[in-house]
Amino acid sequence: MPPNRKLMYNMNYFTLQLNQLTDALTAKLPPTDSRLRGDIRRWEHGDLEGATKEKTRLETNQRERRKKVRQLLLEERGLKKVDMHQEQEFYSPKFFSQSPDPKFKFKYTPIEGEEGYWSLRERHDWSKQPRIFEDDCEAFY
Repeated sequence: MPPNRKLMYNMNYFTLQLNQLTDALTAKLPPTDSRLRGDIRRWEHGDLEGATKEKTRLETNQRERRKKVRQLLLEERGLKKVDMHQEQEFYSPKFFSQSPDPKFKFKYTPIEGEEGYWSLRERHDWSKQPRIFEDDCEAFY
């Protein structure tokens, strides 16, 4: 166990290494991978103040994008209010297709081929993926 494990939520060495990024791995990850979040990286390096500021920035940007999506839904559908279900319907998974399943309601199957995750990862082609951790990321329509 790490000597300062109490400061690390009692995580052992294995757990601490799960989030470790190498240059080779970073080059393959989509821009939406949570391991690339700036607040997490700062927290892991002991910069709690910087992590808090970065988390606030990310959450503010996310709230702004959600407002834009809600406004778009209000205008397109002529609704007076948008509930969470309607908002969730606006988005669709990028790497999975959804189909009905009698046991679990829905079944998610990985998309194969040129637009599948593993193909995009192999080509390092994340050009169509939103840069959700950047300030200028638009609500992805």
